[in-house]
Amino acid sequence: MVRNTLRIGAISIALAASGAALAKPGGVPVGPPPGIPHGPPAGAAGVPHGPPAAATVRVPSAPTARAPAAATARVPQGNATGQTARTTQGGNGSGNANTAALAPDLAKTPKDVRRGASLLKKLNAAHASDRALERASDKSIVGAIAEYKEDTVVAQADIETYTDKVADGQVAVTDAQGNVTTAQGNVTTAQGNVTTAQGAVTTAQTELDAAKAAVPLVQATVDAAQVKLDTANTALTTANTALTTANTDLATANTALTTAQSALAADQAKLAEAQAQLVGAQTLLADKSGVELTPEVVEDLNDLLDI
Repeated sequence: MVRNTLRIGAISIALAASGAALAKPGGVPVGPPPGIPHGPPAGAAGVPHGPPAAATVRVPSAPTARAPAAATARVPQGNATGQTARTTQGGNGSGNANTAALAPDLAKTPKDVRRGASLLKKLNAAHASDRALERASDKSIVGAIAEYKEDTVVAQADIETYTDKVADGQVAVTDAQGNVTTAQGNVTTAQGNVTTAQGAVTTAQTELDAAKAAVPLVQATVDAAQVKLDTANTALTTANTALTTANTDLATANTALTTAQSALAADQAKLAEAQAQLVGAQTLLADKSGVELTPEVVEDLNDLLDI
């Protein structure tokens, strides 16, 4: 009963206040008349302050705001959920954090790896695509590497070609020298045969002369001596022919040796030229890049260029 009475009184006061606010007559104050307290009377037990329980809006006890998708992108490992990353003025929120995180690993990198990375700092252009290498200016580092690659590929192909030719040429020279030695031996043998045949002719001629000078003359002995001389002369002719052939073979062998030696010398010169071209390509790249091309650097660069 008391609650209803109080509620009716509160509603009446509110209506009076609303009417006064709308009419706004001069000199009439806005709000409840003097002496009427605002809200429930003091000491009224059980009268709640504020709206009834049913009229309250249900608000979640712990509202959670969904962060936009961009705010959750690339959260560095090790940051607790909800922890705010330090953001630089340029908007790179993870830059300093990543650098700090990588610093211990960099400190643990072997000295030779760090030195190699520093040495190749300008040669990272070797990662450029073949099309980029083709279009690059020869004044740029990419262009310098493109020129190096082209010259190196040509030089390496020539080195491979003339290395094989030099090897074959050395075999040819060795074979030719063997042929000359054999031909020289044949000449020596033929000369010996000629000497022997010449001796036989001399002997047969002496015997024939003796047979003819014998008294009384024995014709059968003369005839036999004549046959022997003729046979010796035939053998001498054959020996001389063999000597001539041997000398011809020796001359041919010498010519073949000279040809083989000339071809070998030419191939050796081409090989040296290709090797010089390879060194020249490395020297030119070193000059343009300012990087010392040690064998290790050259090996790494050639691996990058797949050459």
